[in-house]
Amino acid sequence: MQLLKNVSWNLVAAVWMAVMTVLITPIYVSKLGLNLYGIIGIWLVFQSIMNLFDFGLGATLMKEFSTLPPRDGKGISYSDLLRTIEIVYWCISTLIIILFVLAANVFFNEWINFKFVNIENIQTIILLMFISLFFQFPNILYINGLIGLQRHKLASILQIIGNTLKFVVGLLIFLKKADLVAFFYAQIVVASVQTFIARFFLWKQISTESPAKPTFNLNIINKVSNFSKHMALTSFLAVSISNIDRLFVFKLLPSEDLGRYSLAFTATGFLQLAIQPFYRSFFPRYSELISKGKHDTLEREYFFSNKLISYSIISLAVICVVFANEIFFVWMGEIDPNIILVFRFLIVGIMFSGLGWLPAAFQQAIGWPELHVKMMLLSFVVSIPVLIFSVNYFGLFGASFIWLIHGIIDITLGLWIMHKTVLKGKLKQWYLDIFVPPFLYAVPIVLISAYIKPEGLSRITTFLWVCFTSLLIFALVVVKIRKLIFLEKILEDEKG
Repeated sequence: MQLLKNVSWNLVAAVWMAVMTVLITPIYVSKLGLNLYGIIGIWLVFQSIMNLFDFGLGATLMKEFSTLPPRDGKGISYSDLLRTIEIVYWCISTLIIILFVLAANVFFNEWINFKFVNIENIQTIILLMFISLFFQFPNILYINGLIGLQRHKLASILQIIGNTLKFVVGLLIFLKKADLVAFFYAQIVVASVQTFIARFFLWKQISTESPAKPTFNLNIINKVSNFSKHMALTSFLAVSISNIDRLFVFKLLPSEDLGRYSLAFTATGFLQLAIQPFYRSFFPRYSELISKGKHDTLEREYFFSNKLISYSIISLAVICVVFANEIFFVWMGEIDPNIILVFRFLIVGIMFSGLGWLPAAFQQAIGWPELHVKMMLLSFVVSIPVLIFSVNYFGLFGASFIWLIHGIIDITLGLWIMHKTVLKGKLKQWYLDIFVPPFLYAVPIVLISAYIKPEGLSRITTFLWVCFTSLLIFALVVVKIRKLIFLEKILEDEKG
């Protein structure tokens, strides 16, 4: 039940972020236009690119906090670990922002297809954008630390407050004037407050568990370097895969297409944010069970958690694909066929890749992060020539192919190799118990609802129709999940 509470809190934070995105993005677009909104899209890309330079330290902190006692036999303490990693993190943030600033002119003049002559104060905007990233980047570390300590509720509340402030201050600025300089000044303030508050609460938790004075110790980095190295590669490839589509759009297509693709990608936020809470909840749990030698419990919870995520994201993906036109009509007030097509393909690809997150978390928890790294590297290598061809030939639509390639490789070749080595003989069970059933729940209901939907509905009645269909599906999903929880409890009692 504690695990479900953790998932629930993470889902609340993710849903809130998605709601804010859905409500406020149309206002941003209406006030800025697609051309200027493309700069917001670039900022979001750079937020993801910053994760390249995490070097696996955030995931390492999460894992170590979930498995270490406050002080183990080797003398490593929570406080020493956090002090060492946070100093390294802030140094990395400083160096990367300097690098970004030095490379900004080349990137924006040679790569991005924007007509900057029409945008005032572009150099100031770029500088402020990077300063906001400098203060925002370390927040990842502190949130991961809270999650590793199983303080999911606190981490979620901090994220809800921080993300609300980011959106609201931007909204207030754009309602008055389409001023990107003021927008990024405000983002610097919000990012600073968010990061230092998260740091305060994490250190408060640490001081309770490990009251000794923290010290900087590079030997700690050496002890966790093997895991960090593979997590760094995972992070590098994940960020590359998740952003290279937009980089190709930036380079090869007009600036308005960048705005269209950014809008379609933003619309997938509900699905992407629905995936993250499961990884954040179950990766520390898998690591904890491994450290305690509870392998039978680990296998049960692995399949149980995969069922939870599959029912959640497959149901949501089916709704998004079938009701894509209705979603954009309600959200933006108009339907752009190019955006709709991109959105549908992105949703399918993100759904497939999302189903691979918990198998990847399992591999990382048991000390086998190499497999996921190899699968992501394969996806990346295959995708480069595909993107070069598809973006030139198909335009916006072709940029979404990378997500399909990545997702399909994850849940086919990746799972096959995993189940040849660990959880042997359980691959068929994964497909039959985890992958297939959610489609049987969601597809018939959504298709029937789309077929009987009356023509000519207003935005409000269309919204209500989609909501009613979604609630019907998720009511069935909740019933199924409650049944799974009941069966898990019986198994746990029998094992006990």
